[in-house]
Amino acid sequence: QDAFDLVAKFNKIDLDGNSALEQKEVVKALQAISESTSYDKIRATLKEINLSSTGNVDIEKFIELIVKLREGRNKTAFAVNKQKITIHGISQNVLHTINEDEKTEFTRHINQVLINDSDVKNKILIDTNTMQLFDECKNRLIFAKLINDFVLDKIDEQVLNMPVKGKKVNKFKMTENNNLVIFSAKGIGCNVVLSGRLSSLTIKQNRYKTSPRVVSTLKDDETLEQFLKLLPDRILLRWFNYHLKAAKWNQRVKNFSKDVSDSANYTVLLNQLKPNLCLRDLLNIPDLLERAEKVLQNAEKLGYRKYLIPKALVAGNPKLNLVFIAHLFNTHPCLDSLDKEEKVELEEFDNRV
Repeated sequence: QDAFDLVAKFNKIDLDGNSALEQKEVVKALQAISESTSYDKIRATLKEINLSSTGNVDIEKFIELIVKLREGRNKTAFAVNKQKITIHGISQNVLHTINEDEKTEFTRHINQVLINDSDVKNKILIDTNTMQLFDECKNRLIFAKLINDFVLDKIDEQVLNMPVKGKKVNKFKMTENNNLVIFSAKGIGCNVVLSGRLSSLTIKQNRYKTSPRVVSTLKDDETLEQFLKLLPDRILLRWFNYHLKAAKWNQRVKNFSKDVSDSANYTVLLNQLKPNLCLRDLLNIPDLLERAEKVLQNAEKLGYRKYLIPKALVAGNPKLNLVFIAHLFNTHPCLDSLDKEEKVELEEFDNRV
C-alpha cells in the first residue's frame, strides 16, 4: 500500500506526465508534504542518489529518495555549527566550509538587487536559511545579473542562455554562461579563482576610480603613484584611519576583524561622517551585541544598513566587515575635492596603467 501511495504522490507532482521531475519540483513538493523535511535535508539526500544525466528524478529514484529521507541516511552530508556549515565534497575526504553569516547576508543582498528582475524573479526570494542559493546559481544567471548591477550593461543579456518554457539550462549552456561570467568578471577587476568547474569571484576593483578624492588621504612622504598601487583593502583601511585621526580618536584599525569587533571604531567613524545623526554615546553601552545593533541602526540612518548583522560584527567577520566598509566608502566618502594638480596627476597615472 505504501508503494502505491508513493506512486500517487509522484503522479500528483508530475503535472506534464513525462515521468520525470526536476529536482526543484521534488524539493518544493516534499517540503509541502512534510514540514519536518527541510530544503537542505532533501538537497543533501538527492546528492546520494545516482540520477540520470539529465539530473531529473524518475519514479524509481523518487521512491529511493523517500526511503533515504525516512531512514535519515543523509545525516553526515552536512553539519551545521553556530556560524559555519561543513559540507562533504565529491570525495568523503574533502570538506568545504561555508560561513553561515556570509551566506545569509550575501543571499539577502542578491534578493535585494534582483527582486524586480524579470529573468530571475521566479527564483526570488531565495531562502536565507537554506543552501538554496548554491542551487540557484548553477546556471550562472544570477552572477551575470550581479555583474551588470555593479557595472551597467557589462554583459549583453541577449547572449545569455536562459531557461525556455520552464526547461532548465543544460550543462553545455551552463558552461557557456560560466565562461561569459568569468570573462566579464575579470573585465571589471574581479579576482577569479577557479576550481574545476566551480569559480569564486571577489571584487578587487580599484576603488579610487569610483571616488578619486580618496587620494587626499596620502601621507606626507607618499607619492600618488605609491598610493594608487595599494591593494583595495589597504586603501579602505587608510580611509577609515584618516577619519579616525580627523576625529581626534586615539585608536587605529589594522584589519577588518578584531579591530572593529567592539564597534568603538565604527561608532567614531559614523559620528565623524554624520555627527548630527550618529552620536558617540554608543561607546557607553557595555553589551557588545547591543552596541553593534546601535551602530547598524546609525548606518541605517545613512541609508545603507547592508551586509552586517550584530553577531557577525562582534565575531569580527572580515569579509562582511570589508564589504560593509567598501559600501560606506562608496556612498559617504566625506573627503575633500581634488585640486587641479591632483586631478592631472591622477589622469596621468590612469593613462599609464
